[in-house]
Amino acid sequence: MATESWTVTGPQTIDVGPVSRLDANLLNGRIDVVVHDEPGVRVEIHSIEGRPLEVRLEGDRLRVGYSPTGGWQGFLDSFRNYRGKDRADVYVGVPAHVAVKLATVRGDGLVAGTHAKVSVATVGGSVMTTQTTGAVRVDTVSGEVTVRDHVGTLVMDSVSGDLTASGALSDVKLNTVSGNVTLDSSSTPDSMNVNAVSADVLVRVPEPDALDYALRCVSGRLVVDGVEHRGTPGGAYRQGGPAAAPGKRLQVNSVSGNVTVLRGDPEQPVTWGAPTGHGVPDDAPTDAYPGYGAPWGTAGVQAPWTAGGPADGPADR
Repeated sequence: MATESWTVTGPQTIDVGPVSRLDANLLNGRIDVVVHDEPGVRVEIHSIEGRPLEVRLEGDRLRVGYSPTGGWQGFLDSFRNYRGKDRADVYVGVPAHVAVKLATVRGDGLVAGTHAKVSVATVGGSVMTTQTTGAVRVDTVSGEVTVRDHVGTLVMDSVSGDLTASGALSDVKLNTVSGNVTLDSSSTPDSMNVNAVSADVLVRVPEPDALDYALRCVSGRLVVDGVEHRGTPGGAYRQGGPAAAPGKRLQVNSVSGNVTVLRGDPEQPVTWGAPTGHGVPDDAPTDAYPGYGAPWGTAGVQAPWTAGGPADGPADR
């Protein structure tokens, strides 16, 4: 297996040939992985503080970032209590078919436009994926994660970080302790399974009658399609959807958080608050990220989402 490596100490651009997988690890700063039309991969390091950044090509896999032992989970475990000054701002342009793994400690991350498997993980950073197709996996401790305009399956796990997802979601599995949850599916999913302890859960689907419900809300408020349900044994609510296809099911288990299920309106999409510090580099030209907007906050440019949170629901984000 052919290997090639670079140790980067300052601003630098590195072009490599076609790859099938990108592993990107960042402690602090920002990393944006965006689909481009070129067959190869371009890595642009805009700034570095602290230790040098490593770029390593191993066969058809490209690694960018820091490389502690223990693999993917080892990276998060090793830097969970990170207090150093290592920081970098990085852009990576990839073809749509490249699978992406992205991890940060306190850094922000973006994955945009891919049509392959995506895994994102953070300890306390803010991470977003947008306009992705396929399977997305999310792990966060306290960082906020947004999955926007996704088509495909979704798995999300959080301790206290808020989780938001929208798009044509076909299958969703989500676990959270106290991080609030907002799911807005533009199509009727095959299944949604949400487990929460003290988090508020808001789910919006276009046709609530096309799903079977198995909802449990022990001490919180339970609202389904505008109707509040009180006094059910153990906070349980079950109902077969009149138009539900076999196996199409929404299941939510919550201990102390509120649970709200809304009927979607495609003419009035939910708008999400943009995580602070997210986006493309401030000095990027307005056409550097075609299809994903200019640097957010640029005068006269529509941001990927508007400020503020959902107009309805258990949590004001």
